[in-house]
Amino acid sequence: MSMEAELSGASCLKLHVTRDKMAAYITIEHPCGWYVVNKEDVLALLGAHNIVYGVCDDLIDAMVANPIYNTELLVAEGKHASPGQDGRVEHLVSYSETVAPVIMPDGRADYKNMNLVHSVAKGEML
Repeated sequence: MSMEAELSGASCLKLHVTRDKMAAYITIEHPCGWYVVNKEDVLALLGAHNIVYGVCDDLIDAMVANPIYNTELLVAEGKHASPGQDGRVEHLVSYSETVAPVIMPDGRADYKNMNLVHSVAKGEML
């Protein structure tokens, strides 16, 4: 995917984003006249195409300080995804496998004292 931006009608930057959208390259076409490309021009072009992550500021500084014309130069590079870890659940409170209410002598079931709800203090692990 290629995009172009005219800068003051004197110089032209050409942006190339790789197909996987993991790298962006800028080509400085040979300037016509007095206009010289600066860092703000490059950042404006990147920002106009929503390229905000992985911008290589030192490479852009070097590119505008000593321009190399008609050559694609890397200005932004994404970070490839790395394999994650599987999720897990760690029970920090002991749970009884057989939770049943206590049957009172008069036949009523005591659901209140089954310890199904555990109180925690602020900052305590859940």
